[in-house]
Amino acid sequence: MPTPLDPRVRRTRHAVLEALESLLRERPYSSVTVQDITERAGINRATFYAHYREKPELFVQLVEKHFASVLAAHAPPPGNFTVHDLRWLLQGVCGFLAQVHQDRREHPCEMDAAVDLQVQRQLKACVVDALQHASQRLNSRCVSRELTATLLAGGIYTAANSWGSLCPSPALDAYLEQAMVFLSAGVIATGYVQDEPRQPSKH
Repeated sequence: MPTPLDPRVRRTRHAVLEALESLLRERPYSSVTVQDITERAGINRATFYAHYREKPELFVQLVEKHFASVLAAHAPPPGNFTVHDLRWLLQGVCGFLAQVHQDRREHPCEMDAAVDLQVQRQLKACVVDALQHASQRLNSRCVSRELTATLLAGGIYTAANSWGSLCPSPALDAYLEQAMVFLSAGVIATGYVQDEPRQPSKH
């Protein structure tokens, strides 16, 4: 059997993801069938099921792909996690979840819970990676990196999800200022996130 790194596997999975994405621009997820996907991707059903158990698995991978690109653009730089970086990360997650909520209002989908779980997993992994490279200030509160990452990722997700679910959403800059009052206080106390501006800012 081909391995996941086999070029044929990568090409097939890319074609399937692209097929689903293009179909979702035309109609709701609920009306897209596996047959639609295979026809658009130029493969047969047997090939589809050799790579995916079912359509929802493919949908979650599509969400993972798009959120990964958001995190790549907003992830804190290694070794120097600042409040400025935290705000930039929160801003990116806010934008992504606002789009998710807009899509849900227009096209309800039974995959909402799976999407939320995937976003939270990726966000926590991003925060864990950032904190692994961050040096802790001396005389800071004794809080483990793991617990700090869990609470910080949860706070970012909750704040971004709350903003994105509002319709219409309030002004983002004003909302970020308020949310950061809460988020920054905790992580600054742990000593893993520095309370200082980055200069020059890459953002």
